[in-house]
Amino acid sequence: MTVNDAEVDWFYQPEFSTTRQQLEVKCIDSTHLLTRMRRKSSRDGLDNVPKDCWVKVARQKKKFLTPIMVEEVTDPMSVSMARTHFSDAVENEMRNNKDVAGANLCRDIRNWWESEDNPGICAAERIRLRTGLRSRLLSRVNFSR
Repeated sequence: MTVNDAEVDWFYQPEFSTTRQQLEVKCIDSTHLLTRMRRKSSRDGLDNVPKDCWVKVARQKKKFLTPIMVEEVTDPMSVSMARTHFSDAVENEMRNNKDVAGANLCRDIRNWWESEDNPGICAAERIRLRTGLRSRLLSRVNFSR
């Protein structure tokens, strides 16, 4: 499949179990991953983006992100709080604060979440939404080592 003029060949294919004579589908709990990313970014920072980027936005007293959501990590398993944490509004405030790395991370995580959570989007759009976070993660791996 071609997406954004690039050939994409990283589709998931389930493994076949010869013992059980069936396909073994492995699934990733994207909800759990989203809430873990929120907790990690609020505690220690995430992907070389310090937690201060989110704290700064929360302390600006906007309606969408509050200090207790970031500094106390209220309701750590809340998907709605995690969505707020990586929202357009937070991304835009980070850009206004010149925290470009944090804003880009918010965008990549939000796009990934959209690809995981929105039913009925076409495969090309799902791939486009996943590409930012996928590229970010793969840039940290040296496959020749």
